[in-house]
Amino acid sequence: MCRKILGTILIFVSVLIHAQEVVITVFDADLAIPLEGAAVYYNGQQYACDSDGQVTVAVPDNQSAVIQVTYPGYESVRQVIPPDNDAVTVQLTLGGMLENAELVLEVARPDGGNETHTGRSVSIAGEALRRTAEIGIVEDIMTSIKLLPGVGYSGMFNAQPSIRGGEPGDLMAVMDGFYIENPYHWGGSMSIFDPRMVESAKLSHGVFSARYGHTTAGLLEVTSRKPSSLATELEVGISSSATNLRMSFPLNGKGGITVMGKLTYWDPFVWLVQLLAPALRSVVEEIDYVNAVSVAPYIRNTAFSGNYRFTDDLELTANGYFGGDGVGTDYQNPNSRMKFTWDNMIGFVTTGAAYTPRPTMIVRGRAGVGFHNQAAIGNVQNWVSQQYQKGFVDEYPNLEDGTKSEYNWGELLGIKAGEDYRYANQTDFSLKNSTFNTQFRGDFDWDIGKGFLFASGAQLLYNRWSSTVDQITWPSVYRPVFSEVIPGYPYIAVASVPTQWKTYTHNEALFSSLYSVMEWNNPDLKLGAELGLRVDHLLYTGDGFSINTVPVLNPRLNVDYNLFKNRGIVDSVDLTAGTGLFSSLSHNDMSFIDKDSGLHDFDLKPARTFTNIIGAKVDFLAQYTFNIEAYYKYGFDRSYTTRQYTWTSDERTDTTGIINYFFDGQAHMFGFDFMLQKKASRFIDGWISYSFNVARYRDPLSIDSEGYYQDWYYPSFHRFHNLNVVLNYKPTNKFSIAARLSYASGALRNYSSGGTIASFPVFAENPDKTGNYDYDSEKQMYVKNKDGNGRYSLVQRYYQLDREFEQARDGFTIPVDLKFSWFNFNKAGKTQSEMYLAIENVFAFLKTRRTNNTTFNNYTGVEEPGSDVASYSLPIPMISFGFKWSY
Repeated sequence: MCRKILGTILIFVSVLIHAQEVVITVFDADLAIPLEGAAVYYNGQQYACDSDGQVTVAVPDNQSAVIQVTYPGYESVRQVIPPDNDAVTVQLTLGGMLENAELVLEVARPDGGNETHTGRSVSIAGEALRRTAEIGIVEDIMTSIKLLPGVGYSGMFNAQPSIRGGEPGDLMAVMDGFYIENPYHWGGSMSIFDPRMVESAKLSHGVFSARYGHTTAGLLEVTSRKPSSLATELEVGISSSATNLRMSFPLNGKGGITVMGKLTYWDPFVWLVQLLAPALRSVVEEIDYVNAVSVAPYIRNTAFSGNYRFTDDLELTANGYFGGDGVGTDYQNPNSRMKFTWDNMIGFVTTGAAYTPRPTMIVRGRAGVGFHNQAAIGNVQNWVSQQYQKGFVDEYPNLEDGTKSEYNWGELLGIKAGEDYRYANQTDFSLKNSTFNTQFRGDFDWDIGKGFLFASGAQLLYNRWSSTVDQITWPSVYRPVFSEVIPGYPYIAVASVPTQWKTYTHNEALFSSLYSVMEWNNPDLKLGAELGLRVDHLLYTGDGFSINTVPVLNPRLNVDYNLFKNRGIVDSVDLTAGTGLFSSLSHNDMSFIDKDSGLHDFDLKPARTFTNIIGAKVDFLAQYTFNIEAYYKYGFDRSYTTRQYTWTSDERTDTTGIINYFFDGQAHMFGFDFMLQKKASRFIDGWISYSFNVARYRDPLSIDSEGYYQDWYYPSFHRFHNLNVVLNYKPTNKFSIAARLSYASGALRNYSSGGTIASFPVFAENPDKTGNYDYDSEKQMYVKNKDGNGRYSLVQRYYQLDREFEQARDGFTIPVDLKFSWFNFNKAGKTQSEMYLAIENVFAFLKTRRTNNTTFNNYTGVEEPGSDVASYSLPIPMISFGFKWSY
């Protein structure tokens, strides 16, 4: 197996392009001079013109190709390259709008929203985005993002990966300039970004521009697909799990409107797995969980985007999204039952305008509103029937002075070895969250001249949260009880009591930001720099309280240097270095703050990260690109919480949880990652990415399970190594094979070892009143219940004295996905169809040992070996098929 994988990688690295090469020449239409540095975009890749205004691009030799050409101060051009053409000339103008059957001029940002910039960001767009995202049961651009360098492995159903050691929930998403704090379906399993609504996606995980903030880990910039201003477009996709529809209409040649929708139906898949469950049970133990699905997972959404150019200098855009998702389960076996329902709705509408008062200036404005509603209701019950063990019954417990009691547990408690007892634990919870937000931002860019570009802007973000939580757990917290509850044993005994967490919060936050940026590039593009400063401030209010914060300054600096160009097989070598500060505040922490949290003005602090990065990018003539970056990030003022319990009744059987907030957490994150990419070609393309990361966190006032202040630790999501191989092989223009292979080293698991084993009794409250004890409040002691309907169960528990708590790593993970596609298109290139068969998690049936370390069973007192568990997200491969047609 390893030999085949290595062979595939070597083939990928060594194969050269045999596609048709087209020489593109770009010059000023009025002055007839070549435009050195003009950017040509094709199939998600960027190419820079040389001093003669020329660049060579490889395109399929039997199909039409569309390129986009941009240059600062000029209008961008989209032009069709007919089949069998080996040279194309593109003219750029400073003003006006020209249209014909094959040429469209549109104003756009110089980078086209599609630039990969060493030390700042990595982008994926066009065919590369669609090939990696349009696969499987749910098509999602996060499937592509998770294959990029610097992104930690998170599994199939987790769209919140760790970015270079950062906390998974701190990845901020921006769609066309609008912040979307929680853009997920199924509680973070999938993102809302369908590949059909996205033109490009840029992951900024370095020292990115001060234009954006509200994150310390990374920024996901999503650019929506622009409708055609000339042609009507239609895309239809029907698969085994979803139906997609996208329509685009032109508006008098000055803009267009795009509408899309998606409807998922997992019912056939769930039904099929339930049908096969009896045959698969011997191979996959977890298959029974599929039988518990009461409401098949579903997603329903619709999105629209539009733009209209009123004049050559003024354009209006609008975007919107509305979607919902849900799932329901009802799992039951002889010992447990779990009922759970989830409903989620999210939506937003934004509008923006871009105005060019002069050819060297552009002013942008954007405003929008959004909402997010979540509701989860669940009940979890477990019933355990056991017997008192002879070793427990015959044990003479230790007394406070270190001597042994004259009575053993059996005599003290009135129990015998082999006697049956039953206990239950239960959790009931109800969660409702409602969020409303509105945003305004204005941006100004000015090309001063002589290589200088000045930018500044202001942003206002208002959030309103309403959260209701009602949760009770039996049993949960152990506490000492009165010594006389056990006659003849006047020392330590414990009771297990329910804990309840019930809260309602209604909070508001007003974020305000200012930024200023100065960019400079020398005339020969040998040296460049970007200096920016961002200022963020928060005012936080709620029922009966108001908290002001100290404004935070986030300066950022990047320096780029071109080492050389055109030497042998190397087209260009670029170096970069950057340093900067970033800040963010966690919505999960803030939404539950209330007047009893004990926070006052300036106590609330945003989390900060001091990021430093160096990188290098090498472009080869054979259309290969190699990018490598090393980084160190220091996190400080991180927020974290602890839970404190208080007794709230005379019987001391009820507790209430109180959240304590702290803002002194720290983190060290460092590592490196690289990406070797083969740009789009006739036969084979794709990339290899590798990431190495070390992340150590510290929450100074957090208490560990032994009662000590917590020391530095690896977070649960941390993995040292992540490798991704993405291949797209096209033996003919009508058939392709796409493959994704990933390798991820093990995640963390806590375990304990060593120490002397001792036992103790616990009076655990039974939610279903099937215990063998009751509590006599007058006598203040527990008394035997012979009918089996007592409120409490006497449970035998074991613990290890002087045990050591350690962390071990699970086994590695190697998910493999395959997609086979058959294409058909007419000679005019107006219609195209695709049939595909996809298999995700090909090796799902394989098992890997989690760890060789043992775990201690508190109910039996036995050291148990590490268990064998599946290394993948689902216990069976996910097979999907479908048909797509576009016009």
